[in-house]
Amino acid sequence: MGQAPDTGEDVYLLGHEELQQTALSLISATELSEFRQRLHTWADRYHSQNWPPNSPDYLLRGYPKVLRETGDLRRLISLATSEHRHRCLRKKSGTDLAALTEIESSFDLMANTDGVSATLLRSASQLAFHRDSLHESNRYLPDELFSLWARLGMVERAVNHAFAQDSRDRTIEALLSIGDTMHEMGELDSFLSLINEAYGLTLSVPDPSDQAYHCAAIAHAYIRGKDSSRAARHAQEASDLIASIDPIDADNETHALISRAFAHLGDWDLAASQTEKIVGEEERAHTVASIATIAARLGDLQRSTEITYEIVNKPQRARALAQIAKEFYKAGLPAKASKLIRDAIAASRSIENPNKKAHSLAATGEALIDAEQLDWSAVVTDEAYNVALSAPADKNRTFALSAVAQTFAKARYFGHSAEVVNNMGNDSWQAMTHAYIAEEIASSGDYEKATSVAKEIGDSQQRSRALSAVAKELSKAKRCDDALDLASGIEDQRHRVEAMIEIATEIAKSGDLSRGLRLADEITDLSRSLGQNVADDPWALSDIALALAESASPDDALPVIDRMNKHAETPNLDPTIRNKIIDLASEATAWTSHSEKALEQVRRLKTSHRKAFALAHISSIRARSGDISVADQLADEAVAASRALSKPKVRSTALAAAAQATAEAGQKERALHLAEEAVKIAQALADPETHSVVLAAAAQATAEAGQKERALHLAEEAVKIARSLTDLEVQAHVMTTAAKTFCKIGEFHSARDIVSSLTESDLRAESTFEVVQDLSEIGEFHLAAQLAASLASPDVQAKAQCAIAAEAENARKALVSALRLCRWRDLAWLLGKISPGDLIHIYERLTRESR
Repeated sequence: MGQAPDTGEDVYLLGHEELQQTALSLISATELSEFRQRLHTWADRYHSQNWPPNSPDYLLRGYPKVLRETGDLRRLISLATSEHRHRCLRKKSGTDLAALTEIESSFDLMANTDGVSATLLRSASQLAFHRDSLHESNRYLPDELFSLWARLGMVERAVNHAFAQDSRDRTIEALLSIGDTMHEMGELDSFLSLINEAYGLTLSVPDPSDQAYHCAAIAHAYIRGKDSSRAARHAQEASDLIASIDPIDADNETHALISRAFAHLGDWDLAASQTEKIVGEEERAHTVASIATIAARLGDLQRSTEITYEIVNKPQRARALAQIAKEFYKAGLPAKASKLIRDAIAASRSIENPNKKAHSLAATGEALIDAEQLDWSAVVTDEAYNVALSAPADKNRTFALSAVAQTFAKARYFGHSAEVVNNMGNDSWQAMTHAYIAEEIASSGDYEKATSVAKEIGDSQQRSRALSAVAKELSKAKRCDDALDLASGIEDQRHRVEAMIEIATEIAKSGDLSRGLRLADEITDLSRSLGQNVADDPWALSDIALALAESASPDDALPVIDRMNKHAETPNLDPTIRNKIIDLASEATAWTSHSEKALEQVRRLKTSHRKAFALAHISSIRARSGDISVADQLADEAVAASRALSKPKVRSTALAAAAQATAEAGQKERALHLAEEAVKIAQALADPETHSVVLAAAAQATAEAGQKERALHLAEEAVKIARSLTDLEVQAHVMTTAAKTFCKIGEFHSARDIVSSLTESDLRAESTFEVVQDLSEIGEFHLAAQLAASLASPDVQAKAQCAIAAEAENARKALVSALRLCRWRDLAWLLGKISPGDLIHIYERLTRESR
């Protein structure tokens, strides 16, 4: 007798593996086949009934193992792609881990098949679709919910939830959160086990920057657990990892986390060394201030003072001085504390910019509240208010006034804070600040007033946030029924989930575990509902539409395009999002037999620069579709629209796009003239970003027009300027465009070298993938394979291998392998190319589910 790991129920087991093998040896092959057939018949009966709640536990847990061991891929896929079975498994175990495991097992068996048939490819796409749907439904389960399950005694369920997340990063974070709860509850063995499990996963993270971050987070977990030796080991490991990579790939957050870990451990030299690597004066000063505060809390007041006075950034120095003053008061050193506060105020007053001065004074006032110097805080905050009022009425003053109002509210001067809000003159910031005030009123114990203030907030998001804060405070006051009543009326589900988790946690702490478990189930279901159905996601629809539009049957995209256009008509949709959806729908329509509809839509555009770019883009699409006469006409319209633009920056980039369209439409001489015209305008701007973007686009157009030497020169100039750009995304765009030009003119190794030189890892991966695609289309498979092998992330590498295989005979096998690692949406382009029917099947399934 043993226990099932997911439900804890009693199950019968043979004592060990040897007994299992002995039992099997006593059964003949014929008998075993008959027994298995009876088992299949039994399973088929429940499968045909859509896996009802009374489905036998063996068929849910043991049967998939039999199918794995016997290599019965067809039946395993049938189980793994059944939504009814997924729901039954979730009902039984409380998580989606079992369903995800069945999908992973199916992919494992697929990897061992010799060939890949059309049927197998469809199965792989369906498995990926179901896996991604399950991940989407788990994406919004917060770490606090996992901790709640653990607090309720369901540690295994909490851990299974963690392993059902869509990335190792999320799983590691969830395990650390559960571990913190176990430590808080005094379950030290569970705490150590969870932290070790998190560390084991960290070792398998491919990106050393992410590894470093997780190692630092693990160090902090051990610091909270009072295990300084393990904490020091992991902090040093994080430091070594971050030192091993290019500095541009090491983000400030990781450096700051490592620095604070060393500070908590009392290793000030290492903390300082790590802080020096943080990019940006303000970010670095913020971390130094936090280290000074840590030193003060550890009782090293002299060191904290020395560190604080070394901070050059005045706002950060002022806030740090006020924060460490609190520790001097606690140590019975009021005179020294007073000097620190006077110096903090002086540092704030010495700031010239009135908005920054006001914000710094307000932050100092807030720190004085923490130091229990309320009178002093009131004087400083009032000064901050007056300074802010003297500043020009713009968004910076609004930001400063919000800080003042929040400080007054924290000091319980609610009348003062309301007065400040009335002077802000910005509805969104007023709503946000009112939400903070409501939260502070609730923390003071006046729940009725806090509720009233919260309900009067006009912005639904901020109103929900405020009501959630009030509900949390009610639960802390042991008024859980009132808290639940209030939470039930919160409009925004995320804020309702936050409130309900806090309420359920308080109920669990009170010992009412049965009620806590019921609430935890309700919260889990509510959190799952936050995941977006792909049929309602315009970006997923655009992936499908564009993939089908560029397939052998472009009109298959029309139903998807119709759905995108309907989404664009959603009331109160952000105009920027609406325009982007319309642009993508027009792009997809341009590939179809209804291309005239795309043209009508573009010609109705009121924004001149959008119209110019859209005309050029659709011209290029029609040229690639073989409709040269229409492409030629549209290229002319694009040129006219571009030249009509008044701003030189936009005109130059639009002309470069028009030059590309003109070249593809066959007007090569005109394209060359347009490219040079665009470059000439950009050169006169003294704007290196625009200049490099235009040079790269002009190089593409020139290469398309057949002038290789001039294209090479323009591309090299673009790269030269791009290397000096501080905006890494623009730099990557320019260098990727240049690399694609190098591919076009046969300079393949130069293309490889350019993308390989990009310093930011994610941008380098995206650019590398694009160049791999271009090299594969040209037939340079060896070089494409070299580039693909350089990618660190397994899923991006698999996608790149697909780009290579798309031009070869093994496309299906590569696609099946990639579907195991990548979201199906990321491979929609290749599904549309080699198996559009599977993409249509996915679309039909997701739209059926959304009804």
